[in-house]
Amino acid sequence: MKPGHTAIAERRGASAEIGAELLRLQQQLFAQWHRWKEVVIDLLALQQTCGLLRLIF
Repeated sequence: MKPGHTAIAERRGASAEIGAELLRLQQQLFAQWHRWKEVVIDLLALQQTCGLLRLIF
């Protein structure tokens, strides 16, 4: 069994499009989280980025 967003992205039609977008947003979120963990950005910048990703979702 594949993780949720990957499984959705591998479906056909609208589900595939939604799943692909979810995967893209997930990748962006974790990229920002890693930047925060590596002290490249501060907590406020992480929160702002996450807020923007929530609006997109």
